[in-house]
Order: sequence, then structure tokens, then C-alpha cells
Amino acid sequence: MLFVCKYHLQIPLKLQFIVEERETHASEDLFWSKFSEPVSGERFGFQQILNVLKRERATRDTQCAADAVQFFHGDLSHSDANGAFNYTSKSGASVVMTKTGDIARNWRGLLVRNPSIAAQWSVQQTTMCVPEQ
Repeated sequence: MLFVCKYHLQIPLKLQFIVEERETHASEDLFWSKFSEPVSGERFGFQQILNVLKRERATRDTQCAADAVQFFHGDLSHSDANGAFNYTSKSGASVVMTKTGDIARNWRGLLVRNPSIAAQWSVQQTTMCVPEQ
């Protein structure tokens, strides 16, 4: 019988988040200036960095979801969305998404996949919801 620790598969993904964040900074010093105590300069630990990234992602997702709702005038089932914010329930019914993270992820994807919507959004944009690459 093979035993796999439930944390074994999570650690590489969590580490990937930190590696990706490090790559967004021009230098290691800039990375650590963001992820250190302001007064003491003590570097954050692994979990502290993940907590900061999680808060930032939640803030970004909240803004992106609000941007999507704004773009479609409060109606994520709008025909121009082409079903980007719908999913099929277990019973087979089409349901409009309500979770902020799901809406944000699909909005960023829609901006990448649909040049027309991206152009319209660019014209009316008042906040920065940048599509993921």
C-alpha cells in the first residue's frame, strides 16, 4: 500500500506561487523589500509570503469581478458574454456564476480570448484588471 502525505502535492504548487512572484521583481532585493518586516527588515517566512499573495489575489479578484459586472451592466448572463460566466449544474441547468474568484478568472480569460470585448473594456476602463498571461 502506498501512502501519500496530503501536503506532498500542495507544497510544489505553493512554492510555484512564490517562484512566480519572485520572477515579477527585477531583483532579489526588490522581492525581499516587499516580503520583509518594514522596521526590522526580517524576511517573511514561507507561509507569511503565501498569506500576502493570497490577500493580493483576493483584492485583485474582487476588483476584476466588479469590473466584469460593470462591463455587462450587472448582467453576467448577457448575450455578449457568450456564456463565459455560466456553468452547468449537476441537474443540467445553466447557472450564472456567483463566486468572486470564478468570475474574476473568467473575466480575465474573456479579455484575452475576445479582442472586441478587450477593446471595449479598454475604452471604458476606470480600474486596472490586467488579463493573466
